[in-house]
Amino acid sequence: GDGDTHTLVDPTSVPADTWWNNGYAWKHNLVILNNDGATMPAHYPIHVHLDGSTTPSAAEVYNASLAATKGQDVRVVYQNTTELNRVVQNFSPSQIDIWFPLAAAVGGGATVNGDYQLYYGSAAAGSPPDDLNAVFLPEADANTVGLWHFQEGGGATVFDSSGRSHHGTFVAPGWSTGLHGWTGE
Repeated sequence: GDGDTHTLVDPTSVPADTWWNNGYAWKHNLVILNNDGATMPAHYPIHVHLDGSTTPSAAEVYNASLAATKGQDVRVVYQNTTELNRVVQNFSPSQIDIWFPLAAAVGGGATVNGDYQLYYGSAAAGSPPDDLNAVFLPEADANTVGLWHFQEGGGATVFDSSGRSHHGTFVAPGWSTGLHGWTGE
């Protein structure tokens, strides 16, 4: 009755963590570290490798995957709002390898922590955006006659990503790990 008011500020209160999609059980921030002096431009392909020594481990993500096909519910999201194309190269309890394009440039020597998230653990997840041409440059356009990214990882056929079906055949196939995924020898 005397007109006095007060405001209580609780310094221990933290805003709720934003989730891109609440249908996913797990989310982990990815740390992007550019050890080079040059800027990594937007669309540069980034490789996420999980195994027994990482947090989360490959086994944790593999076991938490609830999709009918293991790994189909794994998503890479930028700033908890934009789902990015991703290509899963390996998905097993011992090793997971995922590639995705940078949404924004990362300066030389810079570290980006919290802008990219790995989501997984959703039985209701639909088909992921996994367009190989949207992850690895160059992208196919109307003038592209043939485009081979060598991401098959095995076998005698190298698939044409241009959409023109100019698939290649290895005479003596050999595969090894290259700078951006698999490479033919």
